[in-house]
Amino acid sequence: MPAPHRRRTPVVITIAVLTTLVVAAGVVLWETSDSDSEDASWTRYDPASSGFGGRDSSALMTSVATHDDTTVAVGSEEWHRGELRPSTAAVWYSHGGAEWERVPRKDAVFGDPDNGAAALSVAANDQGFVAAGVDRSLGDTDAVGAVWTSSDGVDWQRVPHDDVFGGQGQGHTQIRSVTTHGSGFVAVGDAAEGAAVWTSDNGRTWTRARHENSPFERPGTTSMRSVTSGPSGLVAVGTEELPGFGVVAAVWRSDDGFWWQRVPHDDAFGNAFGEGYDATTMAGVAAGPDGYVSVGDTGYSTTTAAVWTSPDGRTWSRVPHRPQTFGVDDGYATATATDVTWTGEEFAATGARSDDEAPVRATLWTSRDGQEWQRDTGIRAFDREDGTVSELWSITRTDDDRLIAVGRARPHDTARDAAAVWGRG
Repeated sequence: MPAPHRRRTPVVITIAVLTTLVVAAGVVLWETSDSDSEDASWTRYDPASSGFGGRDSSALMTSVATHDDTTVAVGSEEWHRGELRPSTAAVWYSHGGAEWERVPRKDAVFGDPDNGAAALSVAANDQGFVAAGVDRSLGDTDAVGAVWTSSDGVDWQRVPHDDVFGGQGQGHTQIRSVTTHGSGFVAVGDAAEGAAVWTSDNGRTWTRARHENSPFERPGTTSMRSVTSGPSGLVAVGTEELPGFGVVAAVWRSDDGFWWQRVPHDDAFGNAFGEGYDATTMAGVAAGPDGYVSVGDTGYSTTTAAVWTSPDGRTWSRVPHRPQTFGVDDGYATATATDVTWTGEEFAATGARSDDEAPVRATLWTSRDGQEWQRDTGIRAFDREDGTVSELWSITRTDDDRLIAVGRARPHDTARDAAAVWGRG
């Protein structure tokens, strides 16, 4: 692997290395309200039941979605058995802001912990919830994409494996992101040959988008990290790794989810050639009323958060870097953004930062227009104890106008991550 590639490990089985920024954390939920005091309005949920990690296991929430008064978070739980760290996919749910519960673990549904599985993304519409991720039951080199469905967020079924999700001898396949499109679903990720897309009318039967002679074939290795549906169609973002050079951000767009076009590379997506190149990743994308916003990070020795905007998914520009907002460039602090959501009022980007005062601190950025961003600071719910390590992974607005953010958090004196939920409202 070329030296510039210091991005997130492509398989999420080992929670401790999901990002290069966070060493360990736990499942956390944040919510928001209309209070003038940000600090007072955010609270962290304290689970009254087991299944959130932090004791005998580590847990991580990677994605959250809400529909019909039910909020669902998905992720993975990992057990520490010497040098082995087996894991399973995990799902948590809450009705109307009430207590959060863990869906009981069933090997036949969420994976055998001795092999490893993880849910990476969740989406919901009137047909119910769809979660997607990866299953390693065939081994590290033949991991396959995995899909789960639920009509209510509580009772879940594994979609039977199909060769469309990969298989024995087909190399590594994983589904990184799923979104609703019309009345159906579109999922993106990567396979042995690079970026990959799947479409479904109902969440149960899936079709792989064409790959031969398509914009997925590039000189480098491509990966789709996130997908959204907006006013100008579907937009997927991710990376292209150019062997021997570096990593640049990449964008694709589609009207129907099946036929895709690669947006031509632009300097706004990063420079992988010559001296002073930056490894650049687009990790999340969201559609707002006036276009699209993507977030990620850039840099090699020092990583800073990055934001891009587009009115139509075709033409993109990089939001000017401001060190106090997106991370300091001299190595004193780093930051990375993992996802972005349009809440109905503003864009909210989740991630984490690190500096001399905090090893890894959950971070939330907000913007009304995608251009002017503020980094929320001083929110004690994110740093409830001195030395706490925390990270935000995903955020959603519920039907009753609460904001729910999920991720992970770990007190300084423990060796286990705990799934974490914060809320405001």
